[in-house]
Amino acid sequence: MAVLTSELSPWSDDENADRQASANFCKIEESCTEDHDADLKEDQKQQVSERKPIPSFTRDGLLVATPTLRERRSAITQEHSPSQKKKRKKRRRLGLKVTTKPQPINNSWKVRDNERGEVFMHESGVEINKNGLKTPDYTEGSLVKDLSDLKTQNVTLGRGACGHVELVVYTGDEKEEETPMALKVVKIGQREKRHQVLKEIMTLYKSDDCPQLVDFYGAFYKDHTIHIALEYMAAGSLDDIIKNAGRIPERALSSITTNILNGLVYLHKRRKQVHRDIKPSNICINSSGEAKLTDFGIVAQLQSSMELMKTQCGTYTYMSPERIQGKRYSSRADIWSLGLCLYKCAVGQFPYEVDLGPCQLYCHVIENDPPRLPEDGDFSEDFKDFLSMCLMKDPEKRLSAHELLQHKWIRDSYGPVEVMCWLKEAALIE
Repeated sequence: MAVLTSELSPWSDDENADRQASANFCKIEESCTEDHDADLKEDQKQQVSERKPIPSFTRDGLLVATPTLRERRSAITQEHSPSQKKKRKKRRRLGLKVTTKPQPINNSWKVRDNERGEVFMHESGVEINKNGLKTPDYTEGSLVKDLSDLKTQNVTLGRGACGHVELVVYTGDEKEEETPMALKVVKIGQREKRHQVLKEIMTLYKSDDCPQLVDFYGAFYKDHTIHIALEYMAAGSLDDIIKNAGRIPERALSSITTNILNGLVYLHKRRKQVHRDIKPSNICINSSGEAKLTDFGIVAQLQSSMELMKTQCGTYTYMSPERIQGKRYSSRADIWSLGLCLYKCAVGQFPYEVDLGPCQLYCHVIENDPPRLPEDGDFSEDFKDFLSMCLMKDPEKRLSAHELLQHKWIRDSYGPVEVMCWLKEAALIE
């Protein structure tokens, strides 16, 4: 039988051995190729997971961190994958606790029609219609009960990409004299603006006990537009004052800074929030010389005053170094922005070249020393020291708003009366 097999086989024993060795080598080579492809796919997955969000700029100069499409798909796929569902089902069958990834809050607004007319609703319980604002914890009610009680004066106080601010007069009070107010009109077509409107309304109506935040008088929804009634700031913003007066004297500026710091202490300590958009146009002065913070559309909520954040949004020209570098930041990022505001108010111009683009400005802020007041300027040593405390590049060395209130330059301030007197001398208010 062996002879028959040998006679029928066209190959010799040595040739058969060579063929078998060649076949084994091919199998080994295929296995190595598959392992290499698997390693390559694993490296690609790791690179995708480590990829940083792509920063993007809006029309208003706000920097927003946008996650990549692959990151969003990966998060959804991982949460709802068959293996994850199978594990949860097994734990339920065994009576064990099922832990799932916390789902993000759905910030969607919906428009509904009911017996009160068209209502702008949010799933958190906020409702806004033509009769005003209604929330689960807002029981006091606003000063303005009806949008028809506000009489327009055909004066535009400001204008933005999605709305404007106009001067109105409140006529619903029983008093004979009419009360001027600022009516902020915002179109809600863009989803981002809807979220900002919600944040601003939430911050304002819960902060009626803080005199350093602009007063909130009511919010209404009509014709796909949100109307927010706010305190009228007769002197305008610091940006308007600089354009009209050139610069603000140091004595008046110290009083303005005191009010701003008190407002920031309230946000940082009491509300555990970061404003993230401190700039001259968001600080306004009323007829009594009081400075107040406005525009809370991109405030960030912290779980504690020591929590760090990493979301990149706000006006890039006033961003702190740690935010520019994409590092985690705290409420002290607002202090850097305040320092740049004070420099611009005192000198009359921004400390960096305004023609620089975002990338060039970022490199300039990170690589160079913080800005310092001009030596030829008539500035006190206390003010120079205060500004240097605000413009510390290291956030750990930068003082908080509460600590800055103890600075000598602030303790020696004259109060809102000094600001009011200067505004009248400069013919900025009557």
